[in-house]
Amino acid sequence: MSRVPWAATALCWTRQAELVDGLVELLIGLIHRINARAERRGEKELIGQLAAVPGKRGIFTKMVNAALSNPDETVRQVVFPAVPGGEKTLRALAKELMATERVVAERIRYQLRGSYSHYYRRMLAPLLAALEFKCHNTAYRPVMDAIELLARERIPYELCVLIALKDALRRSEIYVEGAWPLA
Repeated sequence: MSRVPWAATALCWTRQAELVDGLVELLIGLIHRINARAERRGEKELIGQLAAVPGKRGIFTKMVNAALSNPDETVRQVVFPAVPGGEKTLRALAKELMATERVVAERIRYQLRGSYSHYYRRMLAPLLAALEFKCHNTAYRPVMDAIELLARERIPYELCVLIALKDALRRSEIYVEGAWPLA
């Protein structure tokens, strides 16, 4: 008879650890999905806009072909003459591409905030409340403090904290009480 309570306790502890591990994996997966989905949606919207710029594709084609046909020559001797407008056009394209990078990053942040605030935020709050995070590494104390502030802070702050939490959980710098200890 004395073995039954011990076996039941061990089974319950094992099952609890499995459930907590599953919740941690769900949390990591959700945070990753929020970010990846926002990137895909933001880039997809902007790629259509980039393809519509007239003449850009032809300029790039001429530039690449000139560079490939004369690989030992200098850029000034080969690429500039191949591009209509030469160096001035290339500088304008570079400026436009850098502006486009900024627009892509802004669009991704917009998508991230929108999908998080309208959908994922409602799911993550109870999930975070169900888990008890612990950390022995003082470098991650700010993430632990930030987790406590999530309920009272604004969405961009929440997103930054969640991404830092995901990374720390993956590296086992922060762990969840009751989960399987990592080897």
